[in-house]
Amino acid sequence: MQFYGKGYKVDGTFETTGKVSTSGALAINHGLYQIRFDSDEHVIYVRFPRFRIEGLAFGKRTCCYASKLVIFDPKNLLLAKVKLDPDRELYSIFHKDKLPSDGFRGGIYSISPDFALAKLAEIKKKKSC
Repeated sequence: MQFYGKGYKVDGTFETTGKVSTSGALAINHGLYQIRFDSDEHVIYVRFPRFRIEGLAFGKRTCCYASKLVIFDPKNLLLAKVKLDPDRELYSIFHKDKLPSDGFRGGIYSISPDFALAKLAEIKKKKSC
């Protein structure tokens, strides 16, 4: 996947694997996206959360994010972890909610240079963050 914006480029590859249960599935994306800025070759790494779908064979059809969105900025020594729709355990993809709402909860954390170097080494080794 790749697309361009004014002054930046987003690219990355990942492979989706899954675990299937009796009436659901958990999708796991292995790999990352990289946001590259043209001005100074600054790179930010992004890992998308796992995604769970239930009710495929029987029961109410629902889906939810099953982990956090992780964003790593080694240049500015920042790490963000964000839970998408944190107050909603499951939601239906097949009909509208009575009171639709979207939200997120998380934090942006300052990290040490040693942690950033270790994380970069891990990314280069595994291509994940």
